Amino acid sequence: MPPQVKAYTILLFILGGLALLVLASHTFLIIPIMQEEAEPDPIVLSVFRFLQVVEVFLSVSCIAVGILRVFGFRLARPATAAISILLFFWLPFGTAAFLYWVFWVRKRERGPDHIGVVM
Repeated sequence: MPPQVKAYTILLFILGGLALLVLASHTFLIIPIMQEEAEPDPIVLSVFRFLQVVEVFLSVSCIAVGILRVFGFRLARPATAAISILLFFWLPFGTAAFLYWVFWVRKRERGPDHIGVVM
């Protein structure tokens, strides 16, 4: 298995963990807003809640695709393509991961047997 393919699998796990950390930081930003004496701005709360949902989705998706790649399931290649395209919109880390996938990983993935990571 090419090292770029293995590195991308590890990168997906790292991005999943990073999304969890960002989720935690947004949660800690919401708590003081909710504890204020005045009524919190509903638009600000809506934005934070939306970001939390996106971060949960990215985290779960990255970790799930990483697991699919580790065990070499057939669904790993289309799932990798889908999550890579979605990561494009998560600036700057997801965009960097997308570009890495497009230029270095995608052409080296030949099939499910080349995706599984040997630990």
